[in-house]
Amino acid sequence: MPTNFVFKITNIFLYTCIYHEWSNDGATFSGGKTHMQGEETSESKQKQALKGWDYAIILVVFAVTGSTAAIFPKWLMPLTGIEGGATYYIVYFILITPIYQVLLLGYAFIFGKFDYFWDKQKKIGRWIWRKITGKPKE
Repeated sequence: MPTNFVFKITNIFLYTCIYHEWSNDGATFSGGKTHMQGEETSESKQKQALKGWDYAIILVVFAVTGSTAAIFPKWLMPLTGIEGGATYYIVYFILITPIYQVLLLGYAFIFGKFDYFWDKQKKIGRWIWRKITGKPKE
């Protein structure tokens, strides 16, 4: 089914953006920066605050958001009047990306991880903006 293919591509894009912000070992968040030992920053405090259950909740938030985001195109795409072709997939991607981000923050709020996901959303937004504008990291 074509919708599933586009949904998978969208998820790969979003997870790639999120993964870009994680360290090489994929287990601890470093934000792409290295910290001197003993140096306390908000990111290192955040890294220390995340424990086993926190990671489980984060995975649940991603799972519920992805499942919900898969339902929305069934309701929204018929409203556009587009039934196939390249235009369908372009409109689908343009619609589902912001919806996914809003759903992610909504479910994060429900599960008590809003601050964590809001920080990630801001970092991803800044990263994408720098890529679009070509401005170096400040």
